Amino acid sequence: MELQSRCRKDSFPASAECFHSIHSCAREPTRLWFLCRKLGQYCREIPKNLDEIINTISDRHHLDPDLINSVIHAESAFNPRAVSPKGAQGLMQLMPGTASQLGVRNAFDPHDNVEGGTSYLRQLLEQYNFDLIKALAAYNAGPHRVQRYRGVPPYYETRAYVARIVREFNRKKLAEQKASSAAKNAQSKTKGHPRATVKQASVPETSQQVTR
Repeated sequence: MELQSRCRKDSFPASAECFHSIHSCAREPTRLWFLCRKLGQYCREIPKNLDEIINTISDRHHLDPDLINSVIHAESAFNPRAVSPKGAQGLMQLMPGTASQLGVRNAFDPHDNVEGGTSYLRQLLEQYNFDLIKALAAYNAGPHRVQRYRGVPPYYETRAYVARIVREFNRKKLAEQKASSAAKNAQSKTKGHPRATVKQASVPETSQQVTR
C-alpha cells in the first residue's frame, strides 16, 4: 500500500459539511470526535507498510489478518494518530494503562500499536475459548463488564461495535471462500502452526441500550 492521501471525489462537500458541524458543536467533545473521524475517512495518510505490519503480526499471533483489519477499521478508521475522548490511542485504540501492561512504548507507532492490540485480542480470545463475540465485547467494554453480564453488555455502543466488526469479518471470509472454492480440493494442508480458528458469529442485537 503506497503512502497516499485518501481523498475521494466527493471529499470536498463532505469536508465542508464536517467542518460546519465541527464549528457548531465545538463544545461537545464526544460528538466532535466522531465528526473528526468521519472527516478523516475522506482524507488521511495511511502508513505505506500497514498491510505488511498487520500480516506479519497476525501471523505471529496466529490470527486472521482480516479480523485485525476489521478491528482497526472500527476502532480508528486506519488513523494511526487517532485519540478518543476517553484517551484511547492509535490504530487499535489502546488505553494508556493497557498499552503499558502490553509493553507498548509508543501507541502512535503503527507497529507497536498493532502488536499490542493484536496480542491483547489474542489473550481475550483464549480467555473466552475463541468466542469472537465475547472477545470483541471485552476489547471494547472491558472483561469485567463481559463477566458482569455473562456475555455482551447491554450497551448500544458495544453491541454496535461488535456487530460492525462481525459483519465486516464475515463478509471478507465469505468473499474469500467463494474466490477459493474452485481450487479448494487442490490445495495442500497449510504448514506450520495453524491460525486460531474464530467462528463466524451472529450479530448481537443493538436495540437495547443501557448507560454505563
